[in-house]
Amino acid sequence: MYPIFKSLTIVSIAFNNEDELLFTLNSYHQCLEAGARGLVINGGKKFNQSNEYHKNVKLIEEKDDGIFDALNKGVNFTKTKYLIFIHSGDKFTGNINYLNSLLIKMESEKLDLFLGNQTIPFMGIKRKHSSKFWYPFFLKFGAQPPHMPTIYKKTFIDDFNYDKSNKVIADFFYFRDLFRKKPKWSKYSKSLIEMGPGGNTTNGFSSFILVSNEFIKNYGLLRGVLISIFRIPFKFIQML
Repeated sequence: MYPIFKSLTIVSIAFNNEDELLFTLNSYHQCLEAGARGLVINGGKKFNQSNEYHKNVKLIEEKDDGIFDALNKGVNFTKTKYLIFIHSGDKFTGNINYLNSLLIKMESEKLDLFLGNQTIPFMGIKRKHSSKFWYPFFLKFGAQPPHMPTIYKKTFIDDFNYDKSNKVIADFFYFRDLFRKKPKWSKYSKSLIEMGPGGNTTNGFSSFILVSNEFIKNYGLLRGVLISIFRIPFKFIQML
């Protein structure tokens, strides 16, 4: 019924949170049953409940240099045509038929990137983080699209890596570089993922300081501060 699911890998990054990982795997077990591959990159202590993992999940357990190093490993270990990230602690909330339609469209239109939507905890409440009103020129103002629900064509991103020297905004530079290559891309309308709590860029004022420091490190004081300020309204547009 879902033959195209065999071309999809769902990559989950984990670190010392086995219960959250099992929660996440359970949330997308229907995708695995339909033929998708699961790939878990665990950079923390070895998990004890490996017998509970789905037969279609490959578990890679080795130390890494943080989440962006783990993301790079996830891409490198993926062998299918398409991939999407759903990290441990996050929940797949999409409809399996809808995801099937997205993969079929991605295949028929030969898309490199399919941008989507997610729900995130933001300043104490859950908000929609959408690609609906995002456009590539937003990158000039420090605002990347929602990176979690993006569906990637593996061959398009093989030559790209997250910059591990940035601990918070490596995803911004990743998308900046991807769009410099002029991908064929589109947007889908529904949400696929609900993020768990604790993201470094979704914690209000503390996240603003972290993000600002890294923009200053990369662009210098003046430009770094300006980008940090101007990105705020562009990020709020994505909450509409």
